[in-house]
Amino acid sequence: MAITSGKTTTANRTVGVKVDMDEAITILPIDDVPLQRWLPSGPTRNIKVEWMEELLAAQTAIVTSVAGTSSPWTLTMPDGNVFRVGDVLHIQGRAANIQFLITAISTNDLTVAGFGATAATDDPVATDVVEIVGQVLTEGGDPLDARSQERTALFNYTQIGQEKVEASRTARKQAVYAQNDPYDHEVQKKFRELAIRFERQLVLGQRYQSGSQRAFGGLFY
Repeated sequence: MAITSGKTTTANRTVGVKVDMDEAITILPIDDVPLQRWLPSGPTRNIKVEWMEELLAAQTAIVTSVAGTSSPWTLTMPDGNVFRVGDVLHIQGRAANIQFLITAISTNDLTVAGFGATAATDDPVATDVVEIVGQVLTEGGDPLDARSQERTALFNYTQIGQEKVEASRTARKQAVYAQNDPYDHEVQKKFRELAIRFERQLVLGQRYQSGSQRAFGGLFY
């Protein structure tokens, strides 16, 4: 209602009117940190954490260059130790019957011939990705040199997360909606903020160390 002739109606009264306040306070849920729900974790006693990893022997490689326009071809590979004479190769993306047999190896150069139904016009080219699909070996023959794979020592750093929380004694004594102690309440909020930043660090983190400053690398490390 509006004010008429200098009179204030009851609908315009603002002093003494109780505030309709919900007792609950909505905070950003911890569902914003799904990785931390599923990834295992454990304590560490050092600022640098190391572990050993090993992989299976490589089964694919990218052709660096090709010599020859018909069978046999010479394929230059980044690492010839991945392959052995008798390996059957297939080029990813080609028809299943386009395959090649390794007949000789000299360091990183593989001599290959068309295998099976491979036509003479199906030339391999540089940047082709070749994969080992099998072997053609002599019955009862001695095994060739072993394919070895070195273990690698990987590492990461621990990282500090920090936030400051303050609350006066007076504030901690006041009665406040939806909380008992404002200090404890703010601490919980800061832990959630730290957890959200930690979640981003798990994905985007860049490993860094300079003096006493350090940051941990994310999943790509």
